Amino acid sequence: MTSPATTDTGDKPSLLFVDDEPSILTALRVVFRSAYNVTVTTDGFEAVELLKTKKFDVIVSDQRMPTMTGVELLRHAFDLSPNTIRVLLTGYSDTDAILGAINDVEVHRFLQKPWDNVKLKQTVNEAIELSKSLAKTAQPSTTPSEAPKKLADVVPLPTQHRAHPAIDNAPPLPGGEKETILIVDAKSNLYSQAKSELSSKVDVEHAASITDVFNVLEQKPVCTMVCSFDVQSEADRTFIQMLKKEHPYILVVAVCDSTDSTRLIELINQAKIFRFIKKPVSMSLLSRYVESAIAQAVEVRNNPALIRKHQAEEMTDTVANSVAARQLRDHFNRVNKTLASRLSKFLGFFRGN
Repeated sequence: MTSPATTDTGDKPSLLFVDDEPSILTALRVVFRSAYNVTVTTDGFEAVELLKTKKFDVIVSDQRMPTMTGVELLRHAFDLSPNTIRVLLTGYSDTDAILGAINDVEVHRFLQKPWDNVKLKQTVNEAIELSKSLAKTAQPSTTPSEAPKKLADVVPLPTQHRAHPAIDNAPPLPGGEKETILIVDAKSNLYSQAKSELSSKVDVEHAASITDVFNVLEQKPVCTMVCSFDVQSEADRTFIQMLKKEHPYILVVAVCDSTDSTRLIELINQAKIFRFIKKPVSMSLLSRYVESAIAQAVEVRNNPALIRKHQAEEMTDTVANSVAARQLRDHFNRVNKTLASRLSKFLGFFRGN
């Protein structure tokens, strides 16, 4: 194990780079040392020890390392330092690693080797700003005596009821409405299963088409969308990218047949997919992911600054100017006008009181 190399000067933001190739670490240090405090190590276990004793704004880790994979390291980082923004650097199309990075450690961005320095700098700069924002909005931990009670602690529930802590503890929406999740699937099987699993605690809506999606968005405040789609379809990918651009607070759980690694990386970077599930869908897994999404949606509602965690990259000109995007833009504009009108009436009510 090599000793970590650190360039530490003043109050600059701090970066931790982990890669088993010393030449790559040397190149990364050269790129970033003028603007950041840079620490590099070739050993994942040493990186874990560093995370225990030092605060880093951003950690960038290679995936394929001999002693510890990047996903394993970022999982430790997620537990030890949740406000450290996690970026995975990889030269391989490793689908299982990509799924693990999204579902287990909420990786912020993927970067592929060989990287482009301009893109790398842009990604790190955005990650630094996000880390600062999260640090400012961090709330003090609740003591056990102050911890909010779950609904199950107050009202005895039937034995067959499955506890959903994030849902039970969610602050009420205006009018006492339930949180709304939208199942987007041309067929009704996934919707029927999800409704059976979750409808006691959340409002489960179904959309069999894109038109149905916009109709629901106009009528209800959707916090989580479960989308069964074709990862190879340009129209499907464009819809999700535009959805996250227009409504970043809606968290998307993607259900896919194909797990093409290139498309998955594109969707996490450009559409900020919250979770991925391979078909056939495990309802226990879907339930867990939906609960996690609602927990984060509640956090954002209570602290809107946290929306930055869920913002995707800007769409490329190719996507923004595509036929699919042009067809969808009018629909999104109509929904946005409806939401603006609803918000105006809501604020007017409070001003009048």
